[in-house]
This record gives sequence, C-alpha cells and structure tokens, in this order.
Amino acid sequence: MLIDRLNLWVINRLQHLREQRRGKMTISSAGLIIQKKGQNHQVVWAAIESIIAKRTDHMVGDTISLTITTRDGLTAQATEDDAEWSALIAGISEHLVGCLPYARWALALVAGEATIPVYRRGTVPDL
Repeated sequence: MLIDRLNLWVINRLQHLREQRRGKMTISSAGLIIQKKGQNHQVVWAAIESIIAKRTDHMVGDTISLTITTRDGLTAQATEDDAEWSALIAGISEHLVGCLPYARWALALVAGEATIPVYRRGTVPDL
C-alpha cells in the first residue's frame, strides 16, 4: 500500500516537472494555451513561427514529438503519447496554411528522417 502511494506520487511529480519544462498545451480553434513555468500563455495560430517534428530513438521503440516555436520565442513540445496530440495534429492541419500534411511528415520520420520541418511561417515545406 505504501509502495503504491509512493509510486503514484513519483509518477505525478515527474509528469508535473516534465510539463513545467516543456510546456503543457490546450488546443482550441483560436490557438494554443501553453502552460509553462507557472504561467499561461495564449498563443493564436497566427503567432506560431515554426513546428519541427522529431523522432527520438529509445532502447525500446521511438517517440515522435513536435516542437512549436512562437513569434515571441516561446517553445512547447508535445509527444505522440500526450493526450493533446490528436487535437494538436488536427489544429495544425486546419489552421496553419502551408503546413506539411501529417501523413507525409510522419511517414518520413518512420522511414528514417530524424527531424522534419512541418511548418515555418512564410515558407512552403519541401518534403
């Protein structure tokens, strides 16, 4: 019983620290709310400067993540294991004209590319 409670506390604490470091996101039709370092940052879709997809190898499997950078220099990261992943992917394709389609960048990552620029304001992806 004590071990179970201790494990639960450690898991929750690690999740909280991870969210503080990389930024937890809430996605809406207006944009993102990034919770980072104890502050909520409202980011409209038009304020997103770039999105980079990355595949990270682990001993058991890979993780795909997106790093989002805003015009103010704020960054946030989401991985495919996060609850907001599906909403983020849908929001990117719906609100960011010129972004690389999910099927293309995800397939490129699985095929061996380490990083893929998914979106960069003012440019057209070349993948």
